[in-house]
Amino acid sequence: AAKGYFEKSLALHREISYLGGEPYPISGIGDALLGQGDLAGARKQYEQALALCKEIKDEDFSAQLEVALASVALAEKRYADGVSLARQATVVFERSNSSSNEAWAQALLARNLLGAGNLVEAQSAAGKAIALSRQSTVANSRFEAVLADARVKAKLGKWAEAREELESMIASARRFGYRPFEYQGRLALGEIELWSGSALAVAGLNALQRDARAQGLLLVADQAHALSRVR
Repeated sequence: AAKGYFEKSLALHREISYLGGEPYPISGIGDALLGQGDLAGARKQYEQALALCKEIKDEDFSAQLEVALASVALAEKRYADGVSLARQATVVFERSNSSSNEAWAQALLARNLLGAGNLVEAQSAAGKAIALSRQSTVANSRFEAVLADARVKAKLGKWAEAREELESMIASARRFGYRPFEYQGRLALGEIELWSGSALAVAGLNALQRDARAQGLLLVADQAHALSRVR
């Protein structure tokens, strides 16, 4: 349904020849496709929106699209690409003093660094994400920062801290209706339970897979399924 609304919005922008407005619904279509697990489709939409932003010299939204592409790179395990995209974005957001967007970018930087096995730099980026998110009132940024920071803590062996951080985030996301972040938090919790060797990990991931699929959050469902099969 969201994808359909974004497509209608895009059609209206094109009907009135408003080029400056086109990147936003195109990006929205990318968000919908990402949620549905269509990584190639999402990447194509984000790249199309980014090309338009560069044409109209919209630096801030260009940087936001680079972070969105870093999230696709993370899901595709193209960690070097994700690191490069997220780093580029952090420079823009630092210059514009956008703490919420920089927190998001630092969080994606941390997760891609972690995927690449660079724990030291990942810890630094996650710490920056948490600090920046505390300067912002944007809930999304706080959730993104926690998703990165908890994973880093778990890799450092701080299991209790990581679990507590995620459980608090999940409760907050559930209370305020941020269902995608609630499910992403549950995914991260299942992932670190696997790392810790918990016997409860697979059952939790199987439950998450069912819940996420029922809500159409197919990327989370697919990722939960993949993790549940890791032995």
